[in-house]
Amino acid sequence: MINKCTFIGNLGKDPDYKVLESGHKVASFSIACSRKVKNKENGETKEYTEWIPIVAWDNLAEIISQLARKGSQVYVEGEFRTRSYEAEGTGEKRYVSEIWARDFRLLGRKAESSSAPLPTSPDDFGSQPAPASAPSPAQPAQAAPQQPTQGTLNMTDEKDDLPF
Repeated sequence: MINKCTFIGNLGKDPDYKVLESGHKVASFSIACSRKVKNKENGETKEYTEWIPIVAWDNLAEIISQLARKGSQVYVEGEFRTRSYEAEGTGEKRYVSEIWARDFRLLGRKAESSSAPLPTSPDDFGSQPAPASAPSPAQPAQAAPQQPTQGTLNMTDEKDDLPF
C-alpha cells in the first residue's frame, strides 16, 4: 500500500517548534496550496486556497524550524495521518488529519540563489560533501566528480568561494 502526499505551497506562519517531555522534537505548520477555477459561463477565474497541516519530527523538525519562515515557498512530501484526542472539558472525541513530513525543501528565490542544496531530511544534514566546482575549459577533461544527492548541505565546508 502507498500513503504518499506531495505539496508545494507557502507557510502561513513560522513553524511551531517544541521539544516534548520524551525528548522528541516536533515542528508543526500549515501551508497554503491554491488552485484556480475558471467559470465557463462568465469567464471569471476564482482562486481557492486549501490549508494543509504539516507535522515534522526530530531532526527534520529542527531543520525546518531553523530555515522556514512565514511566506516561504516549500515542497513537502509525507504521509497522510489521522489521530484522535479527547476535548478538554467535554471529553468529546475529536479527529485531526495532517501530513507527517518525510521530505522538505525550500523553494523560491533564496533556495534558487544558494550554491549548496538545502537539507531535506535528518539523514541529509551534513552527511555529503559540497559539490566540486566544474573544471575550466583550459583544463584537460577529467572524470566528473560525483555530485551529492539533492538536498544535502555540508556544514563543515568553510571555503570562501561565493557564487556572487
